[in-house]
Parts: sequence; C-alpha cells; structure tokens
Amino acid sequence: MPLAMPLIPPASAETNGVQVTPVIIQVAPERRLASVRVHNRRDTEMMFEVNVFAWSQDDGADVLSETTDVVVAPSVFAVRPGQEQIVRLAIMAAAREAGREAAYRLILRQLPAAEAGAGLRVQLQMSLPVFAPPRGATTALEARRSRDGAVVLSNIGTSVVRIADVQYGADASLPDMPRYLLAGEEVTRPAPNGVGALRVSYTTLNQPALSTDTLVLDAPLALVGVR
Repeated sequence: MPLAMPLIPPASAETNGVQVTPVIIQVAPERRLASVRVHNRRDTEMMFEVNVFAWSQDDGADVLSETTDVVVAPSVFAVRPGQEQIVRLAIMAAAREAGREAAYRLILRQLPAAEAGAGLRVQLQMSLPVFAPPRGATTALEARRSRDGAVVLSNIGTSVVRIADVQYGADASLPDMPRYLLAGEEVTRPAPNGVGALRVSYTTLNQPALSTDTLVLDAPLALVGVR
C-alpha cells in the first residue's frame, strides 16, 4: 500500500533557491488571518506576484476561479538576497457561510525584471493549497455505483481528504485518483463488475497518520475520519 504524505502543513519547501513556509495553509475556524513566508536564498533580488483563486473540482480535476473571498498583502513584492517577505492572507466572513470548508489555491509567481522589448516572463511558479474549515468539521466518505456501473466516491463531509489509494480486490486500485478530494466533491471511476467494497487510504488535516477504511458500495452512508 502506498504511503501518504501528511496533510498537516509541512515546515517548508524549497524550489530553485526560493523557500516557502508553510506549503499547506490552514486557517482555523476562530481565525481570519494566515501568513506565508517567502525566503530568497539566491544571490540576486527576486520579484514575486501572488494571486489567490477559489478551488473546486470537476470529477477530481482542479478548477480555479477568481474570488473576492481572500485579500492578499502584498500582492507584488521584491525580496533581496538572504531576506524574506511575509505575505498575509485575510479570509472574508462570507467564505465560511456555506457550512463547509472553503478551499483556495495561492499562486506564487516569480517575475524577473523586464528585458528591453521582451516583457515579463514567469520563471518560477508554486501553487499552495489554502483551507478554511468550519467549526466542528468532519470527514465523511460515501461510495456507490453509478447507473452505468462505475464507482462514485464522494466527500460528503465538511473538510478535505487527501487520498493515498483506493483499492478493490487483492491488489487493484481505481485509476487516476486526485491527491485531494475537497468537501462536497466526488469522483467517478470505472471498476469491474462484482466489486462490492472499496478500501480507501487517506489522511486529513488533523489526522496526518495514514488511515484505511472499507466503504461498502451502495450502502446508505459510510463515515470515516470523524473529528
């Protein structure tokens, strides 16, 4: 069985001399503010641009759209060699009105100085997940058959699940599963006839240890990872 990376925010990540902390941003229900540190480990000044997009899914594929739920400051900045910039995020109250976790993607882009006649060219880009869970968030997965016999895995809880593997039979797995299954989203995947249950290995925001639960297809409800 494959191992899942913890869903709790890692300490940091470094790419091409740029260190970012954290790489998964969680805004607690009692808070509206979060921050990201961008550290320049290169020997030259670097320019960055930050944008935040609402994050949803279409059968597991990420869909990003413009949003006014999150305010970012600063949105464009320079970082000198060996220095860092703190980027602050403010989650608007309306983002939590749906009663389930709001999900976003923070896109950090490096913008080099414009060359004569060349314009701006993006050199580095990082996409960081941002989660704003409601109070008393739960994780609940449901598995069922679709009309055409495919398997549908739904996150009917109010918080994200990070999927490590979805197995059936002795050693077969559902193909092309997304890394994250957001609250309220679902994925449909083909599976052979006769499959009666799925073994889902996953982690959650507050449970970094890998868990495995068996979901019986066509059962009314299968709860996992309630927190």
